[in-house]
Amino acid sequence: MGRGLLKEYKPVWSLLFSWVFGELLLFGLLHVLALPMILREESLFLLAKYWTAGAAVLAVLGICAGTLMWASQKKARGEGGFFLEILPEDPKAETEGAKRTARICWAIFALLFLVQMVLAFVLTYRDGDDAFYVSTATQAATSGYMYRGVAYTGSSGELNLRYSMAPFPMYLSILSFLSGVPCVTIAHVAVPPVLMAMTTALYALVGRVILKKRADLLPLFLIFVQVLIFFGNTSVQTPENFLVARSRQGKAALANLVLPMLLFLIYLLLERMGERRKKSAFGRFPLLLPALAMTAVTLSACLCSVLGTALSLLLLGVSFVCSAVMYRSVRHLPAFLLAALPPVADALLYLYLV
Repeated sequence: MGRGLLKEYKPVWSLLFSWVFGELLLFGLLHVLALPMILREESLFLLAKYWTAGAAVLAVLGICAGTLMWASQKKARGEGGFFLEILPEDPKAETEGAKRTARICWAIFALLFLVQMVLAFVLTYRDGDDAFYVSTATQAATSGYMYRGVAYTGSSGELNLRYSMAPFPMYLSILSFLSGVPCVTIAHVAVPPVLMAMTTALYALVGRVILKKRADLLPLFLIFVQVLIFFGNTSVQTPENFLVARSRQGKAALANLVLPMLLFLIYLLLERMGERRKKSAFGRFPLLLPALAMTAVTLSACLCSVLGTALSLLLLGVSFVCSAVMYRSVRHLPAFLLAALPPVADALLYLYLV
């Protein structure tokens, strides 16, 4: 997937993208499995087995697809194809002084990222959301019942339909069940650094695509992003606050990872739409690969929060209207409709149940 979408860039970027997108793909798979099982009041332990089996199948399919794509791109390169073109670097970046400056900037960025990791433990706090979501995850991990207990008291009750539509806490519960580590430790210690690392990797991908030939400016771009994160704690509702202090919650993954990834994929789709190339990984359907990726990301948005359903639809709608006016074409409408199917289905189900 990463090699197909970032074909003009060095393999390290496609691997980075594959890591971030692969995690979001697992989020989408969990939502597809968890939602019907929660409504049928199935056990969390059974969900964990299905999810791990599905993850294994996706891993095998990913390896096979990656091998086939690599072979086809190698053949295209041998025939003078364009699949493995490498963007030329700026000549200024080849000088010794520029390389030394880049190394200094990378060191500064690494230091800032390390400080951010430390602050994720120092600045974390317990609030109403934490009391509900972590408690819900803990109950499911210990009893196996999903959204059947009252999080604040620990007593049992009827199925909570409203919160079960966005079962991100079950992700924490499954990790706790599979690892044997307490759910609170998973939520406050294990998840935050992984989520922050994936968010930073996504920002690096965005910077690399935007900067194009000026790859030597990427560390400076990432430093600027870190500075914005450090000074973004102006409210408990900002994405920066969610990233550093509340990264164990689904809304943090939605604001910092899922929606930026969706916007990044929309950019790639529009960039491919503007290319005048007839060949692609899917022959006559050059927009199919980014469309499938967008669909997986909108599924993960539905997992993170009920609000993710509305926000992903809003982002898709605004992006389509703006791009249709800009390109004076609607040939990319099927791609956006395909990506909009999961949130539309979730919204209809939510209105029916709640």
